Amino acid sequence: AILNNPKVKNTDKPSGIILYGPPGTGKSLLATAIAGEAGVPFIATEGSSFAEKYVGVGPKNVRKLYAEARQQAQNHPSKTAIVFIDEVDAVGGKRGESSNSERDNTLNALLCEMDGVKSKEHTDIKVITILATNRKDMLDSAFRKGRIDLEFKIDDPRFSEKARFEILTIHAKDKPFKDEKTKDKMLRNLARTTSGFSGAELADIIKRAYRKTLYLGRNVDYITQDDINNAKLESMVGIKTDSEVTEYEKKTMIAHEAGHAVNLVVMDKIFENEQTLSKRPIRVLDLIVNEPRGGAAGMTVHKPSKINDGRYTIESLISSLVVTYGGYSTEETLFGCHTDGVQGDLEHNTQKICNAVTKYGLGSKTKYISVQPDGFVFELYKNDIKKDIETYSNSAMDISNMISSFTKPFIEKYTEKYLNSTEKIIPGETFIKLFETWLEKENKKEEFEQLSLNIQNKIAQVRKEMHP
Repeated sequence: AILNNPKVKNTDKPSGIILYGPPGTGKSLLATAIAGEAGVPFIATEGSSFAEKYVGVGPKNVRKLYAEARQQAQNHPSKTAIVFIDEVDAVGGKRGESSNSERDNTLNALLCEMDGVKSKEHTDIKVITILATNRKDMLDSAFRKGRIDLEFKIDDPRFSEKARFEILTIHAKDKPFKDEKTKDKMLRNLARTTSGFSGAELADIIKRAYRKTLYLGRNVDYITQDDINNAKLESMVGIKTDSEVTEYEKKTMIAHEAGHAVNLVVMDKIFENEQTLSKRPIRVLDLIVNEPRGGAAGMTVHKPSKINDGRYTIESLISSLVVTYGGYSTEETLFGCHTDGVQGDLEHNTQKICNAVTKYGLGSKTKYISVQPDGFVFELYKNDIKKDIETYSNSAMDISNMISSFTKPFIEKYTEKYLNSTEKIIPGETFIKLFETWLEKENKKEEFEQLSLNIQNKIAQVRKEMHP
């Protein structure tokens, strides 16, 4: 509205704008959209185009760029033009003792051009500079107020399901779906299960899913839920690999992933009716993958719960640890030993516990203190930290063992069902239904209620020990 409003003087328009944020969030797209909405000349380049090894070439290119922008602005009714420099940190990095003199000269030329045109022949025009970078912290301090009037952080839509849905809707606009109702349902579910994805990654999922409709020999020529699931997994971890696995390895992998899934379902059921915010479930089951993908033999994919915003509490920490330990405890319960496939799970939980105790205020003695991994404070509290780490890990593993012991017959039955099945991606809803059916048919509901009570008592014991 400011850029294309004839009542707004050029002197009142912003001179410089910085768009910053993680890669793939649409900074370049937004700059193009600004120019399109404003209806003014738009010249786009990137910071690396000014990086030259020959003396004087970089500054010359900067002056040439702005001269062209002034010429286009002069010929436009608004007397305004936009220069967009993507990845500006390539030329606008901090200057210091180790700076490159030619890059510094190029940066100086850019800063002078951003200060505005002072010559009499161009006093009526305005060249607005829009800069984009993934690393705002690397920019030189000369990008200050006066040169930069507006700064916008363009973050990924990790915290906004609504934003993810709108992005997906744009990219799916011209793609084939069975019908509009099915399309809306699939995109809403995808938006809910892609927390942390950037706009570019969301677009990639839709593109991958569409390409699957082009394969020869398909029965349908529209995007299905299986296409979406496969595309999402490919975007997350990579394509399916054809690595050779023995029947024992396959059986162990299916049981391991089922262990994660059943621990997640049990912990979710225990707290699903809990009214206390701190005890509500954070994540629920999305998909189980019973085939190698990327560097993983299999995987269990979670999605955020609708009733929890990710608060860090003792209950949510233990629940998360229990789910991650689920593969380890299941392997031990079914086979009497575990494979090296638990390595990543153990590393993940160890780091999570350490952060909880030393950074997030969930330690018994360190709850009001942030402890760095070295130095005086760490030495002062290291025995308390060790004790807290053991309390969390041992308690979570005890709970996971309780669940694995109770669900052993179910996991054995589930493993046999999918051992030689062509169905490799199991929707979370399917797994939950199988588990609920097993509870019903085997008359396990009373036992499950007792298990739930025992788990809640165990967690309450940890809370009392950590925060008496």
